[in-house]
Amino acid sequence: MIKTIYIILLLLFSQWVTAKVAYLPLIEPDVFYPKETALMAMDLDSGQILDRVEIGDGTKSVFVDDTGKQLYVAIKYEKRIVRLDTSTLKIVEQWNNLPSYPDKIILSEDNKKLYFIQLNVGTGINDLYQIDLNNNQISSVINFSNSAIIKVIYSNNLKYLTLLVENHINDEFSIHTYSSNDLSLKYSSNLTNYLPIDMIDNEGENFYYGDNNQSQFISRKLSDISINWSYSYSGETAYFSPYEKDSSTLIVNGTINNYMINKQTGSGTALTSDGAQINLFGHFEHLKLDSLILINYPEIFCITGMCHLTSKLNISKVNLINNSNEVIYQSQNYLGSNPIGRFVGENFYRGTAVQQVPVLSHLGLFLLLGGFIYLVSLRNIGLKTKNE
Repeated sequence: MIKTIYIILLLLFSQWVTAKVAYLPLIEPDVFYPKETALMAMDLDSGQILDRVEIGDGTKSVFVDDTGKQLYVAIKYEKRIVRLDTSTLKIVEQWNNLPSYPDKIILSEDNKKLYFIQLNVGTGINDLYQIDLNNNQISSVINFSNSAIIKVIYSNNLKYLTLLVENHINDEFSIHTYSSNDLSLKYSSNLTNYLPIDMIDNEGENFYYGDNNQSQFISRKLSDISINWSYSYSGETAYFSPYEKDSSTLIVNGTINNYMINKQTGSGTALTSDGAQINLFGHFEHLKLDSLILINYPEIFCITGMCHLTSKLNISKVNLINNSNEVIYQSQNYLGSNPIGRFVGENFYRGTAVQQVPVLSHLGLFLLLGGFIYLVSLRNIGLKTKNE
């Protein structure tokens, strides 16, 4: 009886405890060109590889929902998208024979729509596609005649999508901002020239980018493209990799410093330190308000029609406020990752590659141990009473 109750407690607590996990598409050596067929789950607290699963040819874009329990993965070259349960990393649903290669996928704020798009194909693609997750219907939901969607940016809270569009007939650009839930148009504006939009805010009101020709970081309104403010720092030549530290503050990376900038006023300060500057060259995602996970770019060398992966995978936790960099994983062999989308989740209960047990926090283990001791003590008291 005691054993049965303990097992029930174990299963119960294993569903309550969470771990911070990164779901990363892998780039691995192959004969003619590095292959991208697998996905890796990593515990970001320990750097431990929890699982590795084969998905398909062209495993690139990933998107985890806010709960961390649902993971969508695009398999580009198979024109396929799958949904995985992160507690098992098993495919629970898939959509085949898509009308376009899914280069990028984005989940709506209400988790009812999954958008996908093919990018970087010259003048040929002008559709944003949607999977209605209520009925699995696939359709083109936004189309620009004679134009191509060359960039899709989403707010961190997933409320808004902004599309950067190029008209190839008159070589003009425009930006269009929509609600992610129903694609109702909020703003549409024409541009006099291309702007390298890096991010939009959670309110769907402003966008931000680095103007390296002018050595400035700039905020503009999505409604009419007017400039809110520009920020510059003496000697700085480039600004990139912005993210929202909180509702009023941006963190922006530069070549000589990182910068904390007020979103409303544009006033900012350099985050300097006595140590070497930490630059965000690579792919990163939020871990918490002042910390990022940083993944180095994979290096691929090509000669005479054959390409080889020539770099190892390094993953770090970076805190730009105190300029600290903690390496949590380094591969022993050539390996890479090039994630596109949201790839950091919250929950992963069963790591099968390393252990056949749930991933538990210290609190979870403490509760389980305490529960077991309590049950054993009750049993001993019962036996003592019976003997008396």
